[in-house]
Amino acid sequence: MSIRDYLVRPRLTFYDLNHGDVITSLSGREMLISVYPFEGQLSETIMRFIPRRNLEIKAINCQQLEVPDLSACNAQLIVFRSELNRIPNLTPKNTSLIDFIQSQADLSIFNSLVQLCNIECKSLLSNLSVNSRDRGEKEAYTVLLPINDYFSKASSFNFQKFSKNISLFKDTIKANILHNTYCGFSLKRNDAVVENMLGRKIKAKQISTRIQTSDVYLSKSGLIAHKTIAF
Repeated sequence: MSIRDYLVRPRLTFYDLNHGDVITSLSGREMLISVYPFEGQLSETIMRFIPRRNLEIKAINCQQLEVPDLSACNAQLIVFRSELNRIPNLTPKNTSLIDFIQSQADLSIFNSLVQLCNIECKSLLSNLSVNSRDRGEKEAYTVLLPINDYFSKASSFNFQKFSKNISLFKDTIKANILHNTYCGFSLKRNDAVVENMLGRKIKAKQISTRIQTSDVYLSKSGLIAHKTIAF
């Protein structure tokens, strides 16, 4: 990566970045902006002086941005927090979610179930890419993908039962699809509540404990996937 991967024109501040925006660096690299509301409680006195939008949590390709940003003569410096020490690339446009699942050795059991489920489950997963949009809550999705270790260790999982009952397996997949783009770090917020495709509300913190590897798939449209140790 070069310095041009981290330079963007025109000049933007932290507060110019909106959920679902895609910005392009001088090198042509596209980066997705994700925004999460502040979930905590603040006193009325504080809220009189600090607009709630100033407390939003923002990320670029799922790397959390720090506030405040710093101004220079003709530039703006926005600092990001990352265990990777870099901003990763988005998943290539020609790699669908199903392509990604099939390419991962540690998702082979889940992939086998999807293949047995055939067109219903394949359509469900394929349509997530098609239906995801660049912005808007409930117009992008987060998918939780169970790794092989879960199936080999979970005594309660009945492979034969799921392989013979397409509707049951499809509903189980839906239960592991969340509305909106949730980066791994955003699910660790104590007060956040998310909603899955079956309409059930779940505490984000509960989901974060199931994630083994976060942000393994992230498309320009906001479709994101995490590898999990539960299903």
